[in-house]
Amino acid sequence: MLTVLSRAYLYHEWGKEWHKKGPVEFVDDAYYGVMKHDGQQVVILSQILVDDINNGYQFANLRLNKVNGVPINNLAHVVQLVEAGERNAEPFVRFDLDRDNVVILDAAAARASTPRILKQNNIGCDKSIDLLPFSSSSSTSVSPATSPPCSPSTRKKRLMMMQQQQQQQQQQVQPPPLLPVSIVDDKEKTLFSPPTTTTGAAGVSGTGVNVNKY
Repeated sequence: MLTVLSRAYLYHEWGKEWHKKGPVEFVDDAYYGVMKHDGQQVVILSQILVDDINNGYQFANLRLNKVNGVPINNLAHVVQLVEAGERNAEPFVRFDLDRDNVVILDAAAARASTPRILKQNNIGCDKSIDLLPFSSSSSTSVSPATSPPCSPSTRKKRLMMMQQQQQQQQQQVQPPPLLPVSIVDDKEKTLFSPPTTTTGAAGVSGTGVNVNKY
C-alpha cells in the first residue's frame, strides 16, 4: 500500500512520540523537508498485502523514489506512471525504494491479482476517491480489462464530490483541492501533507494508491 507522509500517518504508526520513534528520514522530512516542485509529496510504501504475487517482499515504511525508472513527484504521478506502463503493455512494473530496495512485479499477474487481494483484505477500491477517474469516459480512465471496478458506493461518492466541485466553480468560489495540500509556513512550502491512500500492484497498497492493481 502506498500513502503520503502526514502527521496523521506518523501519529498512527508511532504514537505521540513519532518524532522520536519514527524513521529518521520521515522525521527529517516532516520538520525540514522543502518542496522542489509544485504538488510534491513524500510517497511511502506503508505495507505489502500478502499474496502469491508478492511472495518474498516484506518491506514496510519505505519512501518510494521511482516507478519504472522515473522519479516520482506525488501519489497521482505514481498512478499515471503505472497506468502508462499498462497502456504501453510493459511486461514488468518496478518500484525503487529507499535503502536500495526494489520491488519488481509481473504487470499482467499483478493486475489479475488485484481483485483477489482487495477481497481478501476487505478493501472496496484500489485507489482513494481523489485518485479515481471522474467517469468511464474520462481521458484518464482505465478500461475495465486493466483496472478492477471499485464499489458502486465509492464511485457514487466520487461523482458527488465532482458535482460539488463544479457547483463551486460556477459560483466562482475556489473549490477545495482533491489532492492533499501541503502545509505552508511563512517562508516556504513543506513536504508535510495530509493523508490520502491507494492500493496497487500485487498487494503493494497504502493510503492513496494500491500497488496491487498494477
